[in-house]
Amino acid sequence: MVKELGEIFKTIRQEKDFSIRKTVGNVLSKSQLSRFERGENDISAKKLFALLENINVPIEDFAERFHEFNIDPSKKLFNTIGYLEQTGDFTELKKLGEEQLNLFYDDFKLINRLNYLAIKGILATHELGKKLTYEEKRIIIDYLYNILEWQQYELHLFNATISQMDYPNVRFLGKEIFHREYFFKDIPENRDLILRGARNFAIISIRNNDFETTYAILNWLDENRKDESEFKVRVIQKLILIELYEHTGKIQAAIKELSDIVLIYEKFGNTHSYEQYKKELEELRKQVQ
Repeated sequence: MVKELGEIFKTIRQEKDFSIRKTVGNVLSKSQLSRFERGENDISAKKLFALLENINVPIEDFAERFHEFNIDPSKKLFNTIGYLEQTGDFTELKKLGEEQLNLFYDDFKLINRLNYLAIKGILATHELGKKLTYEEKRIIIDYLYNILEWQQYELHLFNATISQMDYPNVRFLGKEIFHREYFFKDIPENRDLILRGARNFAIISIRNNDFETTYAILNWLDENRKDESEFKVRVIQKLILIELYEHTGKIQAAIKELSDIVLIYEKFGNTHSYEQYKKELEELRKQVQ
């Protein structure tokens, strides 16, 4: 129970881009929170509620995530996949992929093969493994085409393998994102998945010179902002614009957008993202020196 509570809390905190320092406030020490998130020690309900308040998460949302975590193994799997990718632990991610492949060999269940292909797709995106074969891409595409109502699993699968698909299929399947306004607004985790899918779809559209689709996605993001201050949507829009400007040779415009992102993450105290984008900004500036 303690391990699950800590793991779920950590997942939500990272989704909302809160650093440990900003999260603890006056509730706990940073080391106490780290141990709780690793499942090494418990904290009182009062302190848990205070931490949730610090990251702007209603108790009801946390309870729903806890319930879902315990009844849907695929959510737990993709939480682990996302964490390993975010922290750059690709050795463990490869091991997890091998486990899913072995499960498929044991029971020949489609879900285990899809899980393996999702991990293989992520590794291929980072150029750390072989690309998906034609047959493997067909398995994913056929599955996604035949699901009438996408849920979280389908969004995870789409996000993990989009870079491996042919663009006509990406364009067709990507439109599913724009039909999910109710799903987009209901639960923060769904919203994050949709935003990630929109960003991935936009970047692939740019690389295929489909700028009409790119601008349609940017407009859709504008329409679905909760308010003008929602920084996640702002960051995603800027990341899309950076890709667009770099692709079309407008490096100075890309530098301006990336500078804004660096300032945003510095303001919110997200050290990992701040350092990542600061390094990218330095590399981009070298192109105009």
